[in-house]
Amino acid sequence: QLYSHTVFTPAGDSTYMTYANNLLAGNLADETKTDWGKGFEVGEGGFVGMAGYNQYSPLLFRWGNVRFVHRTCDAWLDLHQHVLLPGANKNGEYNLETTYLFAHVPPAISAHILDNKTLMSFERASGVMIPLGVKEDFEHQPKPIEHIGIGLTKGFWEKDFTIDSINAFSGRKSMRLEASTGTQATQTKSGFIRYPQVPLSANTTYQLEVMAKVSSSEAQGWIEAATYEWTPYDTVRLTRNQTEMVSDTSWQRLSLQFTTPDYDPFVDLRFRAKGTGTLWFDDFFFGPVVD
Repeated sequence: QLYSHTVFTPAGDSTYMTYANNLLAGNLADETKTDWGKGFEVGEGGFVGMAGYNQYSPLLFRWGNVRFVHRTCDAWLDLHQHVLLPGANKNGEYNLETTYLFAHVPPAISAHILDNKTLMSFERASGVMIPLGVKEDFEHQPKPIEHIGIGLTKGFWEKDFTIDSINAFSGRKSMRLEASTGTQATQTKSGFIRYPQVPLSANTTYQLEVMAKVSSSEAQGWIEAATYEWTPYDTVRLTRNQTEMVSDTSWQRLSLQFTTPDYDPFVDLRFRAKGTGTLWFDDFFFGPVVD
């Protein structure tokens, strides 16, 4: 989490439009409709990038007659830039003129942008955002859309997390997931929610712990943590690690420990619920093992 906000200058406007760097806001921004698809258009002479206070902020400036549309990846929250080329003239010629400049602007300019920003408005005002490296007991969930922090925010196949204020292992709240027997879930045909692709440290042991229970013996739940490498040096691209399975109506501790591979490791955390019924999670933790 290097920068607090994604910032851009929208086409036809001189404002500094921003959204907080969390995956929920990023995904909602990505769903913004344009006349050629999804995303938002960056204005002529404008920029798109990320910004934070007291930081040099990376911004991409653009000029020219090529339309420039921005989208946000919902796995890493990185920025994807698309260009829409103009058509040919009556002679069949294409007149293309575009210039891009990538710059790290100093902290004073970063602060000016953020002090004068306009937050994007969305239909959703809040969502569940689970942090890493600290225990999450869900007592302060859901988080407002302005919350800064990468975190578990969205379910696979549009299945969102919900917060339960009746069933909890500690405190008053837990996270709730409905089990599935349908074909909406791939692989093992079980309902699951995915974490975004999280970069980890190489050759490091990580621990996952959570309290879980199901509503009946007709449902089963577990957490999968698939580790993989984006590198030509790996020998095993994907390793599936998972906790034990919970099928008890009383709270049960699920745990998992694994060591990451040598090169550029990532993890894909999935909360799975199979069968008929409801699965609850509470007191979730995922982070490196500290000696």
